[in-house]
Amino acid sequence: MYMSNRINICVIQETLTQYRAELFKRLSQLPEYRVTIAHARSQVRGEPTLCTMSLRQVSFGGLYWLKGAWNAANGSDVVIIPFNLRSFTCVRFVASTIAAKVILWGHGFGKSRMAVPLRCQLARRAGAVLVYGDPAASQLVDRGIDANKIFVAHNTIHVPNAGFDPSCERSSFLFVGRLQPRKRVHDLIAAFAELKPRLPDHVRLEIVGDGPMRQALEAQVANFGLNDRVIFHGGLTDADRLKAIFHRALAYVSPGAVGLGVLHAFAYGVPVITDRNVRHGPEIENVSHGESGILFSGSVAALADAMAQVALSDGLSKRLGERAYRHYISERSMDRMVEAFRAAVAFTASHGL
Repeated sequence: MYMSNRINICVIQETLTQYRAELFKRLSQLPEYRVTIAHARSQVRGEPTLCTMSLRQVSFGGLYWLKGAWNAANGSDVVIIPFNLRSFTCVRFVASTIAAKVILWGHGFGKSRMAVPLRCQLARRAGAVLVYGDPAASQLVDRGIDANKIFVAHNTIHVPNAGFDPSCERSSFLFVGRLQPRKRVHDLIAAFAELKPRLPDHVRLEIVGDGPMRQALEAQVANFGLNDRVIFHGGLTDADRLKAIFHRALAYVSPGAVGLGVLHAFAYGVPVITDRNVRHGPEIENVSHGESGILFSGSVAALADAMAQVALSDGLSKRLGERAYRHYISERSMDRMVEAFRAAVAFTASHGL
């Protein structure tokens, strides 16, 4: 049935990623919204329920312009756009007369301190700001941004076969992600080699993912004599295969920066081990030391000790994993992220119309 009072929402994205499809699908299914996703490229497979429009990305230096975005948003009641200073499209929308209709969505201040004054100006002009975590929201408020227009949509992913199974035997350490230097998988392999004499013979290290470091990492494994204890799966997207791998994991271990992988592990009841001193994504807020994971400090030896704690303490992996799973289900479901978007849209629509 046609609803004349539906709110027209245009979501502008550089890339329509697969992991965002569920969020956009749920927003599109709300009867009070008419949602269009305007993007320059798509990674989404077989999602006919999404109404999309194609944009053209024009890049120059480290900056870019999404050609066609202005026309795509024409007539929209609310425009949701990444809070990205590399995007001239973002700056143009917030600098325009429709700024009150714009929701800036992103990390908040980002990494550059020099960009903070400009970000504050844009945040003041925008109708609302959606950030991924509470610290980012607090930073904006501390800079004088109206707290009423700041909304926290804790970042998460939809895991269709999420579940905690205490009966599964946990017999491996697991890394899932891009094999690149900043992930420090080489430190994980070194820590596993150091720990090997203390582990039962059946405990393995499983690595899921691909990337520029794979060949070097395979050589490192061979040099340590670990070919029979380390498994490289390559890139995997099949949810059933991933569930089987996660369910036999003692812990998801990422010595480098963590992001949505934390929620992926939690969805299967797997605790996280990572370095407390690394600059992580906002998802690190979910890891509580001694409750849903282990945070170590810096060295390969410290990482090995953290892994030993989980592997050799009877039942610890499952206790931490159960808490991690409960946190995912109760606090980081996709429904909660959708509700944060609804709140931001309602606020913006009521002020921007």
